[in-house]
Amino acid sequence: MKEVRATTTRLSHTNTSLGNRLHFSTQSTSTRSTVPVLIAVTCAGTAAIFITKSSWEKVHAEGEPQTEEEGFFSGLYKKLTGSVSEAFNTANDAPLLPDQDPPPYTKAYTLVISDDALLARSYSLKEGFATKKRPGVEFFLASLAAMDYEIVIFSLQGIQTYGQMIEKLDPNHHAPHRLFLDATVLNSSGKQVKDLSRLNRDLKKVIAIDVDKEAVVPVENLIIIPKYSGKESKDTVLLDMLPFFRLIAHGKHDGDLRTWVKKWHEHGPKHFKETLEEAVRRAREKQDDGRKDPKREEEEVSARSFWRGGRK
Repeated sequence: MKEVRATTTRLSHTNTSLGNRLHFSTQSTSTRSTVPVLIAVTCAGTAAIFITKSSWEKVHAEGEPQTEEEGFFSGLYKKLTGSVSEAFNTANDAPLLPDQDPPPYTKAYTLVISDDALLARSYSLKEGFATKKRPGVEFFLASLAAMDYEIVIFSLQGIQTYGQMIEKLDPNHHAPHRLFLDATVLNSSGKQVKDLSRLNRDLKKVIAIDVDKEAVVPVENLIIIPKYSGKESKDTVLLDMLPFFRLIAHGKHDGDLRTWVKKWHEHGPKHFKETLEEAVRRAREKQDDGRKDPKREEEEVSARSFWRGGRK
């Protein structure tokens, strides 16, 4: 009986998360020898569908909404990702910043700024990779440093490639601390994020500025601003934030800064600009009223007379 040569069947499955590759291959010299293989593959596929369907129905029975992510394989992925994240974060749980300086050198507040909020990156065939500072970035950092803010620039890039770029961004070291990719942690989805709780600072005194709402935890400390594309020459996002930070610093706010972050989201920068202008106007009026006080003028005349030896 003439045998019909069958082609080689090779099934490969690669698990990228574990770095393992499993190969299942059969080589048959007759069509009859492929029948057990087909039966085995069919049974395995049916079992996988059954398990996934059972998992789906269980989730639905518990009252949770059905989504494409539910099922056996999705659950397995989440468990593996969670285990890797827990191991990674445990190995990197050291404080990111040193202890604060003793009084009177201690800064009252800590401001964590993403490098993506301060500059734009671009690429072109003509110029290659290029970066551009956001308008007002130098004045913004200098103003905050002159107030009572400890500035931290936090990047999701590596120090090897972006360390020099951050140095050029802030050559005067208004931001004494720079953190990079190795200072991040993995969340439950396997994404690298900036965990403010590892800063070695009181979270009541911490505000973060970023362009990605998923890049920072906890979100209660986070202010989101638009990303700079490098094309807007009249971008005023950073300068519009200064009244907000001036009100906090000049008021010597001793409470929880997260309440201020909430107010920022509710009212926006225009509200704080108007509030600061009103506070300045009242301060000037009070100063002018003090100068017109007759009693105060008499005291000033007496003081000048005393220092002149009784001569007016």
